[in-house]
Amino acid sequence: MATLKRNDAFTLIELLTVMAIIGVMMGLSISAFTSIGSGSGMRAAVMQTRTAMTQARQTTITLRKRARFTYGNTDDLRGYYYTWLTDSEELIGGTNYLPSGFIYKSVDMSGTDFVDSVEFKLDGSCNNAVGDYDSQQREFFVVEDPPTGRTNTFVIYAMTGRIKVVSNDE
Repeated sequence: MATLKRNDAFTLIELLTVMAIIGVMMGLSISAFTSIGSGSGMRAAVMQTRTAMTQARQTTITLRKRARFTYGNTDDLRGYYYTWLTDSEELIGGTNYLPSGFIYKSVDMSGTDFVDSVEFKLDGSCNNAVGDYDSQQREFFVVEDPPTGRTNTFVIYAMTGRIKVVSNDE
């Protein structure tokens, strides 16, 4: 009696099923990786802005000269900022840009076409005259990622000059 030799192999259906599962898993993981890039861009924009503001405040305290942090957007909607001494109009830090795609928004969130500044006094406190929103207590401005709608609000306490960042992820 002749015995049939059995071939141990995968069928075409099994192979196609495994390939479909791998395709679904790749599709899910790609969407997760694209949001990581957006989050790192926001962190970079916030860190750059906060560092420049802190530099202006520290320069004011150490040199005993008023300094400003000026910020706005270019015509092609890219945020820029620079710090300078108020009296001599000397740049402390050069003009820098936020990562591509990130912009500043005004206090009332009404538009992107503006230039504003925060001036620090000799003791490190913030100038109350800058901005209109609740200027007795603090100043507000926002860094936004327009495609995703994610924002971070900068709160600058007028009395102490403390800089706080509040994440408003939606």
